[in-house]
Amino acid sequence: MPHNDITTDILIVGSGAVGATFARLLAGAGLDLKVVMVEAGKQLSNRPGEHLKNAFRYQQEPNLFSDTIFSQLETYSVPESYSLVPSKSNMRQNFENPEQKWWRNMPAASTAYAVGGMLTLWTASTPDPEPFERAPFIPAEDWTHMLAIAKRLLNVRTDVYDHSLLGTVIHDQLQQKGFLMTPLQQAGEKITSDDPEAYFIRWTGADTILGSLLDEPLTSPPRLKILAEHRAEKLCWSGNKVTAVTVRDLHTYTTFDIYADLFIVAGGAFLTPRLLWQSNIRPYALGRYLNDNLESSCQIVVNSDILDEMRTIPGNPSRDHSIPISHTDPGPAFGFPPTPEKPWHGQVHRLGRQFIYWPGVDVRKQVRLTWYGIVDISEDNRITFSEKYNDRFGMPQITIDFRYSWNDRIRAVRMWWDMVRTAYAIGTIQGLPTISPPGSTLHLQGTYRMGDNTDEGKRTSVTDSFSKVWGFDNLYLGGLGNIPTSMANNPTLTACALAVRAASHIRGTSLPDLARKVGAE
Repeated sequence: MPHNDITTDILIVGSGAVGATFARLLAGAGLDLKVVMVEAGKQLSNRPGEHLKNAFRYQQEPNLFSDTIFSQLETYSVPESYSLVPSKSNMRQNFENPEQKWWRNMPAASTAYAVGGMLTLWTASTPDPEPFERAPFIPAEDWTHMLAIAKRLLNVRTDVYDHSLLGTVIHDQLQQKGFLMTPLQQAGEKITSDDPEAYFIRWTGADTILGSLLDEPLTSPPRLKILAEHRAEKLCWSGNKVTAVTVRDLHTYTTFDIYADLFIVAGGAFLTPRLLWQSNIRPYALGRYLNDNLESSCQIVVNSDILDEMRTIPGNPSRDHSIPISHTDPGPAFGFPPTPEKPWHGQVHRLGRQFIYWPGVDVRKQVRLTWYGIVDISEDNRITFSEKYNDRFGMPQITIDFRYSWNDRIRAVRMWWDMVRTAYAIGTIQGLPTISPPGSTLHLQGTYRMGDNTDEGKRTSVTDSFSKVWGFDNLYLGGLGNIPTSMANNPTLTACALAVRAASHIRGTSLPDLARKVGAE
């Protein structure tokens, strides 16, 4: 049965971290506005947007979660298969993209269609951006308040893994050898248990950010309505105002319009610019300045010195076992920040079978190192949208045009060698340390970047510093695509901080006052 048109105060496209941040700050924190949130994906958990890793199965065996990650990711662009025999057929196979050059692709660039978006799957790493990673046209004082509010919404902590005995020993070994490490900031918290050997972690999802908006009694009209499996297909606009969004119900495959006073698009670095392009909103910078992180990783088996040290810890329940590491020990979670001289961020952690899981070696002895580096910004790195081909979902096919600069390649080698040196300080590398294909981090940025108020700033950006689209009064964009700088640190916290600033601007509330209102909820 087709929908009737809907009228609301605010329409948000996308239900991930940034969409949830806007909803929480505009429908909550002292306001009583009505928000409709449109999400093309399905609700995968009982509580909308919850991190899937909170399920008991993955708490018990986190190595299994990597398979869930891969099962939920949808690749943006797959080039045609190579064949020695030229095909005489014009038939398109498997929704491959005939316009995609394989040598200019980001083969791992993907999205997750789900209520909660990437926050259903993410590693929850939320380091503060270093000063050189922050948009320089936003005052330093604003950054301080923005980050503090974003960290509160995301429930960012440094003590999630502080009870890891293996992490303590590895950290001490690295410190003794001159490798300075600090605990990772992560979005989640430990859950207490009456079993001293058990540990559980509640990882932050979009539900954490939405908070009280999901807990309102069913007897009252909710401030937030989430339309799962509904796809925004067009922004309807006239002059400098958007009036409605045309939405398709993916159950009935019928369309209807949602009218609102304010529109926020937070669908990710690829799907947000596509919606603007479909709506004939096409500033020069749209889709350009595509950026990501360099990524290098390796899996190691910890050395005998670490195992011997584990046997000396009085509180270790497995100190007398052949492998002196408890199955319930969560492993390490620490790293180091990037600097202008060494512009890469390192993490020592345990992510199980995400890329390499070495059979025949007990997973308790395996540790993963992942280094993230900056990539030079270029307007020639971009995405475009096909006038001829659709993707498997019936939407304009996205084509990627991306390549690393020579500086990026040199930086990748330096970063790779720094990771290898660190790895050998604590163990033996399994297999070949890798430099991952472009897009592997899923930290896709820059395609609707913000800029300053100069003429050049407007030409090279899609939004102003408050995330409002140039030339529009009521259209805001949110997400990693807003980020205008090269980043080595994981960018989710930064994107949420930019959304905090935008929400403060929309509300007409100072950032310190907004912080007080969030704290009072």
